[in-house]
Amino acid sequence: ARPHKGLEELVEALQLLNRPDVILVLVGAETNSYTNQLKACGRDKVMIIGMQPFHKVPEFLSMADLVVLPQREVPSTAGQIPAKLFDAMAMGKPIIATRVSDLPEILHGCGLIVEPSDTRALSDSIRYLIENEQEAQKLGSNARQKCVREYSWDAMERILIPIFDRCC
Repeated sequence: ARPHKGLEELVEALQLLNRPDVILVLVGAETNSYTNQLKACGRDKVMIIGMQPFHKVPEFLSMADLVVLPQREVPSTAGQIPAKLFDAMAMGKPIIATRVSDLPEILHGCGLIVEPSDTRALSDSIRYLIENEQEAQKLGSNARQKCVREYSWDAMERILIPIFDRCC
């Protein structure tokens, strides 16, 4: 959990959402002054679960209704694609992300995109997916299909093997 991840905006979006049945769960976040600040701002809307072994990622994702990646538009996110994006896609989760780096291209047709730091749009997108379960399921299914088709080990192998064969 670091400021460029847009978590403060996500906490604010949840406050705007004002739904008792929606909480933010941060898995793998260390307890420090930043996460303590997030928890204090979000009060009962923020749950922090410390570092977890990688093999537990699917278990935690299976409990999520949706995944939100509210990255800020700063130099450190310009060329960054969070690995958790592909984990969420592989698990068929509906995803909301900000228009940063290649996130819009990757999520084209299988996720919702909002402008960075637009907490109202973030809140509205969360509300939309919660209140439109069929659309959320469709986006999640599309994300899984796209992940398998374009970003899986098999897909990467089809792309990389010919390149390696030319070079070696």
